[in-house]
Amino acid sequence: MVKDISLILAFAFLGLMAGLTNWSGLFFLPDIPVLQQYYPAVVLGIYLYIAGRYVARLKAMNLLLCLIILIVASSIGWRTSIEIGHAMGGPVPFINAGAMGALAVALGWVIAWQIRTGIFKLIVIVTLAGALGGGIFELVDTVFDDSEKIWVLILFCEWQTILFASIAFAHQHKKSKS
Repeated sequence: MVKDISLILAFAFLGLMAGLTNWSGLFFLPDIPVLQQYYPAVVLGIYLYIAGRYVARLKAMNLLLCLIILIVASSIGWRTSIEIGHAMGGPVPFINAGAMGALAVALGWVIAWQIRTGIFKLIVIVTLAGALGGGIFELVDTVFDDSEKIWVLILFCEWQTILFASIAFAHQHKKSKS
């Protein structure tokens, strides 16, 4: 049962904003391969930091280190989702990619915010949500494969919205019986 829908919606909104910010990079980023390869992960890491720090009000011993961990985890997730998850191919390459990317982000989230309880639940929920986002994109890919700008917009926005919402959902705790 959903305990606090407002937190999930706030996280989902930040995921959508991260997706839109990433998509906008198509229009203004210079043609520098390293910048284009890591821009999405840096943006994702920054928005994850904002979600944790300012929406969920999580604490960290060192906020700069927390931000760096989130960016590094996002970078690992971004690269492994492409170079391993999608490259594995098979009938559902985007599901592979979505799950791998989400797993890296979930592990980074746990480390950055020093999560002590519900770690397994968070990792499973976020990884499955990443796979779901990849599955949705499998369907989208069959429709929008000719228009790169629309394809990228949908990929970033739907996957990152689902990812962020799943993180907020995973943080919810059961109400204790009194």
